[in-house]
Amino acid sequence: MGQDNRPVVEMFWLVEYKDGSYCAQFDFDQMVEHRYAEVNHKRAKRYWWIPVPPGMNGQLGLRHNPRLKKHCVENRGAMGFVARRTKLVMNSGSPVKVEVMCYVVGIEAGPRIEIYPNGTTVKIAQPHSESETQDILRG
Repeated sequence: MGQDNRPVVEMFWLVEYKDGSYCAQFDFDQMVEHRYAEVNHKRAKRYWWIPVPPGMNGQLGLRHNPRLKKHCVENRGAMGFVARRTKLVMNSGSPVKVEVMCYVVGIEAGPRIEIYPNGTTVKIAQPHSESETQDILRG
């Protein structure tokens, strides 16, 4: 994986399978990045966002953020799962807009966890509407 103009990554996804094995976005032993398309969702038990370990700072475009903690959701069978890194543009009433990176793990049209760089997490048990979750999780 080459260094490109992607945003700095502070968390990576990991899918835990029912047999105890897993597929992670980054293989730190071989220093490669896996594609989400490689995940076998039928075998999935849990979906995680994991903070980048301190020793990986600067490698593969990664940055360690000590305020971040790991989070997961259980697979719910037929319901779709989403792990997404998205930028939220926030306007606090002034003309200045602030872009905030948010990591989201959740079930499509269902519960989700939003994880922010300052360590804040927002757990949403049920979105107000199906499209609300899909719009936020799909970016």
